[in-house]
Amino acid sequence: MTLLLGLAGLALIIGWACAPLWIDLVPTGAEVRKGTDGNFGRGIAAVTIAAAQCLYRKTDDTIALCDADGDATTSLCIGIATHGSLAGQVIEWQNGGSFTVGATAAMTVGIVYCTSDNAGGIRPSADINNGDRTTVLGVASTTAILMMPQTGVFNSQVVKA
Repeated sequence: MTLLLGLAGLALIIGWACAPLWIDLVPTGAEVRKGTDGNFGRGIAAVTIAAAQCLYRKTDDTIALCDADGDATTSLCIGIATHGSLAGQVIEWQNGGSFTVGATAAMTVGIVYCTSDNAGGIRPSADINNGDRTTVLGVASTTAILMMPQTGVFNSQVVKA
């Protein structure tokens, strides 16, 4: 362990590139609240979905977890789940407006948040990885509230080089 920590420290000192630390938000379902100013959609869950996970629409019209390092379909976010659901049940999502992710998630005010390469996850834009598609969900207006564009999430489909 000491040797590994020593090598990581040495890498920083001499300027070697180190892999970034990806830290997704960890919302608590009981704290998630949909806004009154958003756009909403409903569909049938293809998989188990937790509140505040990012979603995409599959070709069979069911709803699954969005993945930033997936292809053009699986990375195309339609919104954020307003509640949890099991596969085969109805799921609702919000796309636009203020969305309460919850204080446990502890967002940083003013930071842009995007989809993650952990399926369904939300992460700060600084943690976007090479090869990930950039989808902007919104900006943290408080440590608990994500302010999404009124027109919905921005699916750029641009792959970070």
